[in-house]
Amino acid sequence: VVSENGVANRGPYVAAGSFTYATCNGATLNATNTVSTWNFGNTTNTATGNSNFVVVYAARVVNTVTQSATQQQFNNSAQLSYGPGGAAKTTPLTTAPVYLDQPSLAIAKTSSPASGSAVVANQAVTYPLTLTNSGLAPAYDPVLQDTLPAGMRATTPNTVGISMSSGGALTKVAPTYNTTTGVATWTLTGAQYAIPPGATLTVTYSAKTDTTLGAGVTLSNLAQAIHYYSLDSADPNTAFRKDYATGTASASLFTAAPGQLSKTPNVSSAAIGQPFTYTITVPGTALSTALFDVHVHDAISSTTTGVTL
Repeated sequence: VVSENGVANRGPYVAAGSFTYATCNGATLNATNTVSTWNFGNTTNTATGNSNFVVVYAARVVNTVTQSATQQQFNNSAQLSYGPGGAAKTTPLTTAPVYLDQPSLAIAKTSSPASGSAVVANQAVTYPLTLTNSGLAPAYDPVLQDTLPAGMRATTPNTVGISMSSGGALTKVAPTYNTTTGVATWTLTGAQYAIPPGATLTVTYSAKTDTTLGAGVTLSNLAQAIHYYSLDSADPNTAFRKDYATGTASASLFTAAPGQLSKTPNVSSAAIGQPFTYTITVPGTALSTALFDVHVHDAISSTTTGVTL
């Protein structure tokens, strides 16, 4: 209870205003904590004329409610039980609706060069990550995480810029980064990073392929907003806010795989017993990315080829 008959107190609730009644020690709850009951005993209006008996109490929506991008309605019903002349009576239920609005973020990710493109060693890649709020309430304090693949972990990602579709450029935040796991994390705390309904927050960062990147490698990385909240971190009710997360978004690049090797003899014809040489070129067409742990297998058998070493 916040106040009773205009008098702010925290119980026990003694008579106040123009009424006399039994001291109430607060509401009692039913077994499932869904019904609150205040018992004021015999209540008398000592003023001339009609007066309102008013109880104001605080409530909150619990943070276990299911997320919804559309508005939800919660109905809270109350009634008065009293006993004039010892005969118990109750008033009809009075219902007061509360309308709940929640944020709902979706993540998207692109890259430059575009997803599906070929890259080479030591090449810069730019990744824009977008968070769009299709819900009806702001999304606060988003925490973005992107996991770079092996082959892109040697260089710490650099934040190029952060912007809001409804307000322009925001203060840049550098990510925390783990070179072993490739996990980069942007913690965007504060009012400027709150994403209003219908708005999009964009975090753009650059990364680099490793100098030792080899051929025939696929480079896929996965981004997600691992947290965003129903209230700002500065709100005094932070302990009760709801913690959300988005799905994931990915982009994939690759390095060119080697084609066939080239094998040519140094003669166009040879006599029986005549020595000659083969030249093997690996790969047959040159690549701009290194090959590691190369093994060449050449099946030479006099039985099948008529040639022996």
